[in-house]
Amino acid sequence: LVLHGDAATQVVREINRRQIDLLLVSPERGSGWWPFAAEDPARALVRECPCPVWVAARSPKPNLGRILATLSLEDTSVARARDIDVLRRAAALARREGAVLDVLHAWDFTAEERDTSRSCITPAILQGLERQRVAVDEARIHRLLHDAAVTLVPVTLHLPRGNPAEEIRRFIKAHSIDLAVVGLGRRSPIAALWSAGMAEDLMADGACEVLGVKAEDFVSAIEDDIVYARAEDRPSSAA
Repeated sequence: LVLHGDAATQVVREINRRQIDLLLVSPERGSGWWPFAAEDPARALVRECPCPVWVAARSPKPNLGRILATLSLEDTSVARARDIDVLRRAAALARREGAVLDVLHAWDFTAEERDTSRSCITPAILQGLERQRVAVDEARIHRLLHDAAVTLVPVTLHLPRGNPAEEIRRFIKAHSIDLAVVGLGRRSPIAALWSAGMAEDLMADGACEVLGVKAEDFVSAIEDDIVYARAEDRPSSAA
């Protein structure tokens, strides 16, 4: 299939027309993504493609031995549905490949919570709050695993404290992850930490395969542009 015009726009149009379920994208070439293009088509597709996007690693492996599912644990129905979708897809791939499944949620205290200079916050209290936070998040993840019907797959939970983007990239490198499944929100994602930029950073690293899963309410800017253009082109009805 040969398409003419802006790459991302034409691909999204074809995906909508053919009802494609998954888009496969090749890894970066040379020192950058399509370095001579005005905008890297792969990056634009990760942001705007209405279906899940799978980006290959620079040096793909024949088998997926270790899969990482990243969760946001945001307290909204859409975000919860997205986390469940991430778990279902990651678990299905782990079963098929006979892979180990790691589930990670990176978190941190707010600046106010970390302020141990206040008389009411001591290092000991902060450690207690950390244990409490981890226990609560572990319980939330177990509920998600139950609702996602994740069975027959060995699962290991990880709740590192720190910047989510940094912790995810650190974990991928430290544990030789073969595939990272990440959730993406609508156009600009539900939360900045779980943005298309996160997936783009992982793709730029090229250390592992990346599967970007879209939220239920995802609306592509390209789709909106197409709909708007069609509305503009539509002849007005006769009076």
